[in-house]
Amino acid sequence: MLLRKLAYSVVFTLIVINLILGAWFVLHGDITYGYGGDIARDMYLLQLGVIKKFVLIGAYSGGIPGVYHGPAWMYLNLPAFVIAGGNPVGVGWYWVLLSILMLLIIFFISKKLFSSKVGLLSALMFSVFMIGQTKELTNPFGAVLVFPIFFYGIYQYLDKSLAKYLVLSLFLNGLMVQFEAAFGVPILILTTVLVLWHIAKKRTWNHLLSFLILAIPFSTYAAFELRHGFLQSKALYNYMTGVVNFAKQPFKVIIISRIRGLFVDGFYIFKYVPIYFSIFASSIFAYVIYQTRKSMFNIKAYLLFSYFYCGYWALMLALYKGIVFDYYYWPFFPLVLILLSSIFFTSKQYRYILLFLFIPIYIFTVDVGYKATVKMAPNYIGKDSGSWLFNKRVAEDVFKMSGDDFGYYIYTPDLYATGTKYAFYYVQKKNVNKKGYLNKKKEITYLIFTPLFKDLPFHNGIWWKEAQVRISKKPNFVHRYPNGFRFERYSLTDQEIAVPSDELVLNTFSL
Repeated sequence: MLLRKLAYSVVFTLIVINLILGAWFVLHGDITYGYGGDIARDMYLLQLGVIKKFVLIGAYSGGIPGVYHGPAWMYLNLPAFVIAGGNPVGVGWYWVLLSILMLLIIFFISKKLFSSKVGLLSALMFSVFMIGQTKELTNPFGAVLVFPIFFYGIYQYLDKSLAKYLVLSLFLNGLMVQFEAAFGVPILILTTVLVLWHIAKKRTWNHLLSFLILAIPFSTYAAFELRHGFLQSKALYNYMTGVVNFAKQPFKVIIISRIRGLFVDGFYIFKYVPIYFSIFASSIFAYVIYQTRKSMFNIKAYLLFSYFYCGYWALMLALYKGIVFDYYYWPFFPLVLILLSSIFFTSKQYRYILLFLFIPIYIFTVDVGYKATVKMAPNYIGKDSGSWLFNKRVAEDVFKMSGDDFGYYIYTPDLYATGTKYAFYYVQKKNVNKKGYLNKKKEITYLIFTPLFKDLPFHNGIWWKEAQVRISKKPNFVHRYPNGFRFERYSLTDQEIAVPSDELVLNTFSL
């Protein structure tokens, strides 16, 4: 009993430590990784949601041209965004709460399927993986949150044939499509096949009405398609029929990547360990599962997971020819941990073997997470070009130098500059006595240049400045930052102001 209490105390302590490490950046008032990309995009979409009150689509999916995620992730984060007054750090604190919620979900589902001990070990292992990720959550995490509950709902439906579990699971599956289509759509296909088989077997034909619940999460897609001439449907059709071959990989590459995904990468637990250890550990886990298959507690859970997991990779082989990124299959991870943890407690003869697999995985993951938070923080927080604090500082410096009003243009090689644009928008709200005009020339005009891409030195902004913004004179003042950021201040005459900028520079990514 004393040993058990000591073990529980150690586990709880480690989980708390992992949560603190995961919250390291927001504890220091910053968020990072992708602020200039996906997270900056999300801040833009959140602000768009506040302004328009209702939007129909979310972020661009990236896998298939012309296809977008739904707005579910945006609306999940919107309350925190509003409460924080648009401060991304406030949303970052919300991500910490979502991480804690995820641990509670894992514990609850583990306890329902197996035991509280399984729940604690699963939560511990998941918490260590969140050290390096809590500061940079994007839409796939919504599917990670939902999948364990969805899985339990389908499990209960197949066991008890109660429509309420089916309705819950289908609704959650619809949300997974919104959060991460590359995961949610294959799972929906597999769910439909499984449920139709079960309904036919049990002759519960009235349960087919449960599929009507999908109208709720799919309503935003339907409204968007009707308003925009079935834009996404056409894009998907063109991709499936081969009209569009964007990012499609050679057949050999697809086969190799899907095999590796099925047997190693797809479990996600090996994300931070060397590949040779991944293959070794995956083989040992498979051997232990095979040897203990007859004594497994709740074999139905393993079989159900195997159906979804293997079916997913089969569909990704048959239907998708692009790269399967790790965040596509990340939602499987909580169930992987739950099932592996259950084996640890049910197979006593192999417990020490499994322990010597869990410990290296834990250590490798802690090391990566520590380097991505505590060790990285001094050189990143408020200094790196991808830091929220730094982008806000640039905007504050420009506002401090300016009078009543000014114009400004922001250059990045991709021409969107979403992160810096949102920082200017945010700082503008704090400076009500001054007005900055994005992509508009004024008597005082600033050109803000983000750091160059090292592999694209010719993207230096000179052509953008002269041919698109159409300012050819030398600046009155240049301020440079150590990370490569700079802004240039210009005093323009009426004639220079009257020269219009190229319409291409006036992109729609502005608030």
